[in-house]
Amino acid sequence: MGNPFGLSFKQYVGSTQAFDINFAFLYGPGLRFGFDWLWTQARGRHRTVDLEVYMGAGPFVGAFESPCSPWFLTDRCSGGVYAGARAPFGVELLLKQAPLALGLEVAPALALAPEPHFLLDFLFAIRFLL
Repeated sequence: MGNPFGLSFKQYVGSTQAFDINFAFLYGPGLRFGFDWLWTQARGRHRTVDLEVYMGAGPFVGAFESPCSPWFLTDRCSGGVYAGARAPFGVELLLKQAPLALGLEVAPALALAPEPHFLLDFLFAIRFLL
């Protein structure tokens, strides 16, 4: 829940790296598809859960109908296709009894086409672990 709202699938590659594939519905309305590579910065372990702090980077492509940024009252997009990159920072609670992770994430992003726009994602994430 948050912005964007959608599906996120995470797959670990080793113990400290993972990739996240996401498909999201955005304010506006709009759609976005993205891929993030994530690096674990710290991990706390418990018998039933792990707590993980991560950062990452990745590209995305999407389409807005309008608005285009968090300043939606004054900033309108043309409704075209755009592409860019984002840098997520987050904390997750990894459940050991189910393939799920619960987390909070903030991700500054820059949409580069057709015009440069700053984006800021705030998420409450429920991720399905692959």
